[in-house]
Amino acid sequence: MSRTDSEHPWVDEIKRTTGPQTSNGRRWEVQLSAAPSSDWLNLFRGSGEASARAVPQRVDFDRASAYFKSDEDQVEHWVASIDKWIASTNARSWPMSWSRCCRRMSSPSQK
Repeated sequence: MSRTDSEHPWVDEIKRTTGPQTSNGRRWEVQLSAAPSSDWLNLFRGSGEASARAVPQRVDFDRASAYFKSDEDQVEHWVASIDKWIASTNARSWPMSWSRCCRRMSSPSQK
């Protein structure tokens, strides 16, 4: 079960759990360890670590799946790029999530 931002103020580390799969040879899917939060997705899309062939803004997410369009000969490059973007996003999201957690824990409850 994945956590949402409202349930927990931290973000679980996201990992790719499967290799690429396709049903049509053009649109590819990889499974993730959890559904990313909206904050995590914003960081992922803003990675800025794109190549001429793979761009983080062209990865679509649906729950715990990531989708991208690619010719078969470029899939390996896409998967390597997605892994790099996931690692970078995880590294950047943890400090933000921890900071938000600390702020919530130190602020007085509102009734």
